[in-house]
Amino acid sequence: MNAKPICYPPKNKDLSRGAIVSWKFRENITLSHGIYVIRFTVWFQDGSCVHKEKGGFHTKKEALAAREDIISMLNCHEYVIINVSVEDFLEYWLHYYMIDEQKIAYATYVTYRSAIRNDIVPEIGKLKLNDLSKSDILSVLEKARSPSILQRMYGVFGASFRYAKQMNLVRYNYAIPAIKTKRRMVRLKKQKLEASDPTLPPQPALKKRRSLTAGQICSLLYLCKTEIPEFYIPLLLACTTGCRISELIALRFRDIDFLRKEIHIKGQIGRPVDITDIPTGQVTKQHLQAKSAAGKRVIPIPEFTMEELVAYKCRTVKEKSLTNERIWDTYIWCRADGSSHGRRDYQEPFKRLKEKLGIPEDFHWHDLRHSYATIMENNHVNLKEMASVLGHTSGEFTLQVYVDKSTPEFPGVKKYFDFLKDSVQQAMKIETTHIEPGYSVFLTKLLQ
Repeated sequence: MNAKPICYPPKNKDLSRGAIVSWKFRENITLSHGIYVIRFTVWFQDGSCVHKEKGGFHTKKEALAAREDIISMLNCHEYVIINVSVEDFLEYWLHYYMIDEQKIAYATYVTYRSAIRNDIVPEIGKLKLNDLSKSDILSVLEKARSPSILQRMYGVFGASFRYAKQMNLVRYNYAIPAIKTKRRMVRLKKQKLEASDPTLPPQPALKKRRSLTAGQICSLLYLCKTEIPEFYIPLLLACTTGCRISELIALRFRDIDFLRKEIHIKGQIGRPVDITDIPTGQVTKQHLQAKSAAGKRVIPIPEFTMEELVAYKCRTVKEKSLTNERIWDTYIWCRADGSSHGRRDYQEPFKRLKEKLGIPEDFHWHDLRHSYATIMENNHVNLKEMASVLGHTSGEFTLQVYVDKSTPEFPGVKKYFDFLKDSVQQAMKIETTHIEPGYSVFLTKLLQ
């Protein structure tokens, strides 16, 4: 695979100074040509300093009051010395902070870059960062060409202005009120539309993917175990834990706590932003950190899934002649040579299963996460806990984007997992045994 390296913009020396860390004022107010002047020095994180002066005061009292105001702003991180264009700031933030320091995934980089260069910079790129107002940001949000692009801009404005505030690049973070206002406007518009014509179907803020019913998922797993058994475990994990494909292919046996019945998601496999010195063919198979802070998490495993994992571990040890020490470093879903699968390796077997079951072609692997969220929400699983299991920071996001209200409810999560066990074990002609409740931490309350 010939992957293009990322082209960094020239590094802005002012932006690379870092935040203001200390300052010192002259003890005496200077009188120059009949007016009073305040002189002081400010130091930055990189050790550099800037000498500043502010004049135009007709009395010493005015100058002393102004000095106190400046000291107060410095203490509150509201005093701005460096004022660059929005375009220069966003390019620096994306490359030298988000890539180099935050180590964002390549997909996140592409998403942010698209929003910055196609939607934000053409509107306000030439304006000075600290001169932006709430109305400037709101005007950009209102010109979003689609709900998905609006979400991207929320992410860029929200994250970049938090950083700008920390680095003393803006006095006020106007992105927060602008985003809140836009969200409220979208919500009110939706409510008015529904009130004006009750026959209209609800209009979601974002396009939601379709979900499978509980019965369809059971049929999918049954067929997989019968006809493509080597693909069964990754499919089972996707259906009963909701983990992402990039997280799934990175899982090793050591990431499973067999005693506590938990999977520890620590990272993912994919393409890093910096591909320097990575051998050809290995660019998309690099171990990366989790997609976000919320992505690093612990997922409870249903009892039925744990039983399957235990049996699968025993078969893997036997078939590959592995020692107890080596099995823990083995990928749960691996190639014949023991290497990890790529994030697209599911496509061929998944397509075969869909065709046999008559599942629409546009049902994607990622939609299994939507199916998982929908079944859990329909059975009143705590929204905050479900969002945590899925690796989301907001329960509201999970509800708005991942839950499909058109999917029929299934009566009870416990019954659902029993249904899964019955359906799949029929393929192996194994009698169903009783499963004790307590499938997962986040389902405990529901199962009581």
